[in-house]
Amino acid sequence: MATTPTELSWAQVHAFRLQRHHLTRRAPKKHLAKVVGEIGGAQAQLMSAAERQIATWVDCKVADVREALWQEKSLVKWLMRGTLHLAA
Repeated sequence: MATTPTELSWAQVHAFRLQRHHLTRRAPKKHLAKVVGEIGGAQAQLMSAAERQIATWVDCKVADVREALWQEKSLVKWLMRGTLHLAA
């Protein structure tokens, strides 16, 4: 069964992308790992930059990101290439 393409304005495309990247509204702290997974992770040269990056998407403090990294272990610190990535 063939489907018809949906027409979207550029404003709709931009709104969708901003929402999917959690840039229109910060997610609740309880969804920290989920948000990191949905955006595909955070990449940075310094751990503090990655921690702050995540705290802009999620309504939490940098200390909450550190807790997810080091106590809960709900975030992974390194993925590939020797570059710092935080992922869920």
